[in-house]
Amino acid sequence: MHTVERKNGFESRWWFPLKPRHFLAILSLLLILGACNYPGVIDSPNGLTRAWIDAPLDGSHLPLAAYQIVYHGADPIGISKVELRINDDLVDSHETFELNQQIKTFSYLWQPVAPGNYTLRVRTQNFSNSWSDDAVAEVIIDQEEQVVEASPVPEIANTPAPTACLPTATFTVDANCRSGPNIAYQSLTIINAGQSATIIGKNQQSTWWNIQLPNAEADCWVSGITVETSCISEEIPMISTPPLITSPVVSTNDFHWGDCDLRKVTIQADIVGDTPISYVTIYFRIKQQSWSQMEMEKIGENTYSITLNSHTDIPGAPEQIPSPLWYYLVAMDTSGLFTTSETYQNVNLSKCP
Repeated sequence: MHTVERKNGFESRWWFPLKPRHFLAILSLLLILGACNYPGVIDSPNGLTRAWIDAPLDGSHLPLAAYQIVYHGADPIGISKVELRINDDLVDSHETFELNQQIKTFSYLWQPVAPGNYTLRVRTQNFSNSWSDDAVAEVIIDQEEQVVEASPVPEIANTPAPTACLPTATFTVDANCRSGPNIAYQSLTIINAGQSATIIGKNQQSTWWNIQLPNAEADCWVSGITVETSCISEEIPMISTPPLITSPVVSTNDFHWGDCDLRKVTIQADIVGDTPISYVTIYFRIKQQSWSQMEMEKIGENTYSITLNSHTDIPGAPEQIPSPLWYYLVAMDTSGLFTTSETYQNVNLSKCP
């Protein structure tokens, strides 16, 4: 029997004889293991699967009218599901089965049917099937104002009552819509001049708008200089965005284990964001070793660095070399938002020549 195992983006193959009497036992074991975890996914660090509600805020009083709820799910490895419940009723749910989607923003147009107290709950599931704690917002839908009959007044022409409108951005030029509020963030799509989209948030400086395109679950960010806006109010929530990790720079693509000089490699990356960075951690391994982690040192305004020694920092050396050094970075800001980089393998470890 030829078996293929995919783990963390890598593939291993082996052959072994399979007798018929073993088949049912092995199949049962595989079904049990498959139900326990998403295949090939590294467990997220404890406590980093998060959910939060940007709008409405906890304790808000709202009128009996349509309201745009804005909420988020986040996990360093990736989120698989996010749920919104109102008074324990599931009203909105989103699923994704792609790794490395560390944070997503969602909106839901809520139409409360009656005044009263409402409890909004959001939770996030990661690819290890673990759920975050619930994010909770208690809101009050106020009673409608009572209409008091007044003395008759002369008839005047009927004026249509103003209708509520949603905050909208209309593009004046073709523009990139990015994963964050800065031109350093990746462009997710290009939106043509003349198109419009609903605004669901803004950055701290109100210079970028977070928008939701029609018939699309994904949201993205556009610069304020590329759009004209309407129905803008102070109720538009400020949305904090996770840090941006630039591609790392390495001191060498090859380092060694043994009695020679080149035993170390230094890895540096710039980390930027609207909110100060709390810490940056590097996760690394060779071959099929478990992931190790170390905190990177801040050496400049936005630059973080780590130096790895093949003799003291790399589990599995020298038995598991030659091997690529696989590594990725996790950056968290002081508000608790984080980003996970892609996994790199641009460094090789081998024995001294």
